[in-house]
Amino acid sequence: MFANGNSIIAEQQKQINNKIFQFITDYQSIIMMLYIPFYALLAKLIFLKNKLYNYTELLVVFMYAQAQYSIITAILTFTFIPLGVPFIIFSFLLIPLQFFYFAFCLKDVYHLNFTQILLKTLLFIFVLGFIVILISIVGIGLAILFKDSELIKSFIETQKAIQ
Repeated sequence: MFANGNSIIAEQQKQINNKIFQFITDYQSIIMMLYIPFYALLAKLIFLKNKLYNYTELLVVFMYAQAQYSIITAILTFTFIPLGVPFIIFSFLLIPLQFFYFAFCLKDVYHLNFTQILLKTLLFIFVLGFIVILISIVGIGLAILFKDSELIKSFIETQKAIQ
């Protein structure tokens, strides 16, 4: 009977994962556009000493870069997916492409040489890592704060059942 309960919970988890995947798939373009203010804010922090562009102008730069990246990825997707490349692998290969393309755009916008953009990229990785760690700490703090809530208990039970 316990194994049957685990399969029900595992099926519920699978349904939740499918709903999340479907939501992301349906609204991918909107989600990608929501990243633009975050990209502009990070660029403003990375290029803090360089007062060449304000935040609004960086929003425009990243809207342009995101639009160009979307066109590039659409062409690549329509080229490689029919050839049998698994979509999940293809998606992970596009992440470095986006990273390098945005670095290339910022290199042109700020008129940087290779060494300067490399140093700014390393600074970006450091700042992004700091933000991820900060968000993780806040998440852990919230989990500890709300550890007795029914939502957290049901999540823990679901994770135990899956294992």
